[in-house]
Amino acid sequence: HTPDPALSAFVGRYESSWGGDTEVFAWKGSLGALGLPTSNPANVTELRHIEGNVFRRVLDDAELGEEWVFELDGQGRPARLQRHGNYSERVN
Repeated sequence: HTPDPALSAFVGRYESSWGGDTEVFAWKGSLGALGLPTSNPANVTELRHIEGNVFRRVLDDAELGEEWVFELDGQGRPARLQRHGNYSERVN
């Protein structure tokens, strides 16, 4: 799958207040996410782009799970990630 260049703005590391980071990267034509630190780097979460700054997690049975919403700053750049009612701030 060719990565969608429009999604590259979401790529980066997001740090949670409850511990651990989430690395978001281009993957399978959309985005993938990996919780860090991890002992299993193959445990990638696949995200499907829904619209705008909203994605949904792809479950093992290919159904769609919870929303991952990237909140934008005043310049329209992703500043934090919201999922399960928790926020992770973008750190790079």
